[in-house]
Amino acid sequence: MSALNLQTVVASSITVGDHPTFKFLGLTFNRDTLVSTGIAGLVVVILGLATVAITLPRWRRRTRQTAAIAAAGPHPAGPAFSAADAHRLDEDLQREI
Repeated sequence: MSALNLQTVVASSITVGDHPTFKFLGLTFNRDTLVSTGIAGLVVVILGLATVAITLPRWRRRTRQTAAIAAAGPHPAGPAFSAADAHRLDEDLQREI
């Protein structure tokens, strides 16, 4: 049997809109829809847990680094200006005012 014939046989045996069902509290549920929804929900939960597992250590490491920097005290303002730089800065500020 060729692949095309097998595909035709399988496709012809599928009926549209025919779902295996069960009843619960007077309601009819489609089993295949519930299984698909459950699998999709499980995938979303697993991806969410993986995201938390990846980002939580980074977040905690960054929080510790920030706390260590804050505990070290104020940062120095930077290198001191030379007299020529200070004079040039004063001139620039005077022109802007």
